[in-house]
Amino acid sequence: MTKMISTVYKEGGATALFRGLGPQLMAAVPATCGMYAGERFFNRLFQKPDGSTDVTRIWLAGSCSGITETLSVCPFEVIKVRLQSKAQHLSQYKNTLHAIGTVLKQEGPIALYSGALPLMYRNGTFNGLFFTGCFLIRENVAPQPSSAMESFMVDFVSGTIMGALATPAKMPFFVVKTRKQAGGDKYLNGTFATMRAITKEEGARALWNGTLPAMVRMSLGGAVCLSSFRLFSSLLEG
Repeated sequence: MTKMISTVYKEGGATALFRGLGPQLMAAVPATCGMYAGERFFNRLFQKPDGSTDVTRIWLAGSCSGITETLSVCPFEVIKVRLQSKAQHLSQYKNTLHAIGTVLKQEGPIALYSGALPLMYRNGTFNGLFFTGCFLIRENVAPQPSSAMESFMVDFVSGTIMGALATPAKMPFFVVKTRKQAGGDKYLNGTFATMRAITKEEGARALWNGTLPAMVRMSLGGAVCLSSFRLFSSLLEG
């Protein structure tokens, strides 16, 4: 990861480390709402008549939240990937708004949802594992919280752990999603056909490129987002 940061810095300076930050910031709220509010909606939809739930229902609700997250965040992901693709960023896109306008003008609105299927697979895989793991930690490992702060800490710790542990499972879909959203004619086949093509050309390890930095990011994001969402949800619901 350090070598990667050094390479990017040498190629484009400090600003290169922040390419695509605009759409990333714009996507933060819709992505979080799509994931966590979606999980809450599906959790209530799939719960038993008495209001209780179990591991299977938690996994199903988490996996389905990948749909709402994808619908919310896919356009921002496309613009972020285009900006972070070195060749296209330098020759075609000046900034976030210019990238959005250029994509809409040259490729049409549908281009903003390119790579939506592998993105949905990625989100569904990660979210299902993430929420299931957090549920199991809360129910079987962590001590029963007796206050809002203790409950916050349980969510923070479980989010940290599962954010990291669930990441490797989503990476093949993440790599395919990124290749498709970068544009070009090379990866026009389906999700799994693209996986096979990447494996054939670059080896299976290519499907897990960037796993370590992704684990760090998702661990931090899982800790903060899960604990904050549940804390404020409990406060608003009384």
